[in-house]
Amino acid sequence: IDKDVTRTDRNHPDFRDDDSVKLTQLRNVLMSYAMFNFDLGYCQGMSDILAVILMTYPDDEVMAYTVFKHLLSNKIEGNFHHEMKRNMEVHLREIQLLISRFSPVLYQHLVSVGAEGMTFTFRWLLILFKREFDLKSVMKLWDVIFASPFTPHLRQSLRPPS
Repeated sequence: IDKDVTRTDRNHPDFRDDDSVKLTQLRNVLMSYAMFNFDLGYCQGMSDILAVILMTYPDDEVMAYTVFKHLLSNKIEGNFHHEMKRNMEVHLREIQLLISRFSPVLYQHLVSVGAEGMTFTFRWLLILFKREFDLKSVMKLWDVIFASPFTPHLRQSLRPPS
């Protein structure tokens, strides 16, 4: 945890100083979560997710912990769980199906360059695009991701015809 805390968002003003309140909060919440969910503990990438939450609740470490715990327990635990490989394979397949269905030209290009397995999206999916966009864009994207989850009905509609 300490290694990742010292590397998280150091270019952002809230995380820049070694003794910043945000770095302390980041460490406190990650340590608390690791103790709460001892079987899972801490996994690389969690600090990226929590950093966004801490910036959303700047003066409320307890609320940040609560949101982080809920998010990991109910939305993205599979990204960090011991069965992460299997969970990520499901996500990669979903991305593949979405692109093949809604952007066949792009999908054919990905096939032509040997990228149809979508492994290049792994980091995007693991930490929810956190390192790919600015904070404001990430927060909007998270709203869309969490407000419109990939439903079983949508999964059924994406299955290739038999």
